[in-house]
Amino acid sequence: MNEFDDIPFEETKTESSDSFDSLPFIEEPPKKPKIEVPTMVDENNIIVVDERVKNIPKSESKLEEPTVDENGILIVDPRLKDIKPKNAKISFKKPTILLPVIAFLFVSILGMYLFIVNSKADTTNLIRIEENDKFGYIDTEGTIITRCKYIYGTEYYKGHAVVKNDNNLYGVLNGRGAVERQFGEFYYIGLYGDRYIASKYTKSGLKQALLDSSLDEVTSFKYDSISYAKDNLYLFTRDETMGILNGSGKEIYTFEVEEIDDKNIDIEISKVDEKSDTYAVIKVNDSSAIINTSTGEVVYGYSLEDINVLKNNVFYIRSENETDNSTYIVIKNNKIKLKTDKFVRVRVDDISSDIAIGIDNESNINYINLNDGKVINTSDTNDYYYGDGLVLEKTHDFNEDKDVYNIISSLKKEGSFSVYDPVTGAFSNDLLKVRVNDNKYNYMNKKGNLINDNQYDYASDFNSMVMR
Repeated sequence: MNEFDDIPFEETKTESSDSFDSLPFIEEPPKKPKIEVPTMVDENNIIVVDERVKNIPKSESKLEEPTVDENGILIVDPRLKDIKPKNAKISFKKPTILLPVIAFLFVSILGMYLFIVNSKADTTNLIRIEENDKFGYIDTEGTIITRCKYIYGTEYYKGHAVVKNDNNLYGVLNGRGAVERQFGEFYYIGLYGDRYIASKYTKSGLKQALLDSSLDEVTSFKYDSISYAKDNLYLFTRDETMGILNGSGKEIYTFEVEEIDDKNIDIEISKVDEKSDTYAVIKVNDSSAIINTSTGEVVYGYSLEDINVLKNNVFYIRSENETDNSTYIVIKNNKIKLKTDKFVRVRVDDISSDIAIGIDNESNINYINLNDGKVINTSDTNDYYYGDGLVLEKTHDFNEDKDVYNIISSLKKEGSFSVYDPVTGAFSNDLLKVRVNDNKYNYMNKKGNLINDNQYDYASDFNSMVMR
């Protein structure tokens, strides 16, 4: 028995007269009985259709002009005047609509049949079911496409599912439940990210490759090992080379090792909040480096020190001495923007701002300009607030006896204002909520100007979903 024996299917008929045996039966209309009208020939060899006319004497003279009888009926020939009419009824036959109806039903049923067949042919994602620790698949209507006979089966992904038969061999089903890649063609196949990692025996031994969702080769079967990292990146070993593949199969990073070296490779990627270049720590045996995950370019390293990963492309090297601070490294635009051990902790809240936040040994908050490495909030008499990539500095003008607020970015002072009081002290989506009068509110932009002349009884912080 082959692998298709359990797949229910309907036989597709050819375009013969038998193709539509399943059409509903439509009874043909009864035929109108043919009426036989006897004909006769008189002594003058003239055909007489009605015997009542047979004995009408032949007119010896010219036909008289038409007259009207007592019933108002026009008499064309006076010889017919005394003939009594038969009990006949004149009717007009309506054109039949039965044949057009039959044709309409025929075309409709044919179209529906073809639609169903094509719909089943285009099915891409069947539903996995399980029974007695074995797996099968049904369609969206609940029809069993493949009975539960596989000892392993994945969910469908873009029209394919990976299964294993009783011989523990891998195969791949297509969207109709049929075996598209025969059992045993791959020693192993599994979906990671949006790519399949597959292995099979080649002339060089057991090798691995990346396949796309259509099971086409993204790489050739030449790798000793491939493993999934994260964000569509894959680690590989090939002979004496280790490195990173992207989803397109390009080797964006390679590292040569000696024959005596262990072939250990690992990657840890920094998570970023916004669309930006992403960096990661790559560890090969005992050495580490920071690389660009798009290009594979090494930005920092190689180092025998253990490099750890934080959010928004912040990394740190833990100090061997517990009393010393760790060394923090901030990467942006393929450059080391900050490397310092002056702080207990460093973080970047807004990756586009070029401002980092450092907590020193005295638990003070420092806003660090990544363009020059200097701390922005240096005054002990001023108050500082941070939000949306901007530092809001509150100072006092003693000559005017009023508070002044300066809006500072990593590049310059963007603006200032003094008439209104901030409510929260932090910008949100480029705007700052301020009090313009007693219990009246409005919004300030990054240049220190109100967005309009209105005074609102209530105003919330701008929501990012609303702004977008």
